[in-house]
Amino acid sequence: MSDAVYQATAGALIQQYRLDILSNNLANVNTVGFKEDRAHFELLEAEPLLPPEEDGEAMPSIGPVLLGDPSLESYVNFSQGPLRQTGNPLDLSIEGDGFFNVQTPEGVKYTRNGNFVLGENGLLMTPEGYPVLGQGGNIQLEEDGPFTIDREGNIEVDGSTVGSIRVTHFPDSQNLKKVGESLFTALDNGASAIPSENFAMMQGYLELANVDPVRGMVEMIEALRVFEAYQKTLETLDEVDSQAVGDVGVVA
Repeated sequence: MSDAVYQATAGALIQQYRLDILSNNLANVNTVGFKEDRAHFELLEAEPLLPPEEDGEAMPSIGPVLLGDPSLESYVNFSQGPLRQTGNPLDLSIEGDGFFNVQTPEGVKYTRNGNFVLGENGLLMTPEGYPVLGQGGNIQLEEDGPFTIDREGNIEVDGSTVGSIRVTHFPDSQNLKKVGESLFTALDNGASAIPSENFAMMQGYLELANVDPVRGMVEMIEALRVFEAYQKTLETLDEVDSQAVGDVGVVA
């Protein structure tokens, strides 16, 4: 098989990888707190090929050879998503740096989705049933009583502070990994987590996905067209190989 086939196959795989990521982003355009994934790749170069020495002298390098297996990676774009006012006092958003902390059976997870509800006994929870953590543990509110949450995350009832929403910051956000339900887990088990200071808590607002649907559709069309071009290249290479094999040994 020729090197051209490997190169065209690698190019097609790159575009398929991009399409998978872009389609997932667009599918979550209405998911509160969703952070889009971005794909990038790097074509590696092999070591220069050195021909055998002649008369004891090294010949010049032929030069690097491009490998057909690109390095495919993705990363999460943690940029701020637009805020939507809901008027629901249980809806919270973080403007700036930081993540809400929620307690799951697998340990503490982190999220930007502040679409919270009141569970049994007034426990502040996610719709999936995970308790939201404050500075002192779980947050319990009066089921029918009014409350306010200020920009620092302090919870006030009848003018008295009864708790504070825990907001955590990670100096390296790429230390976080998606685990579904708009939740992230810390790859170092939270060892690098520190209290966030550069944020403002917004009550009655939700942070929407940071996905630009127009840009996403344009990139999907581009990736699809490039993928189809690589497919056509592979078809052409297959025809050339078939013709070459068929003509071998044929007497003119």
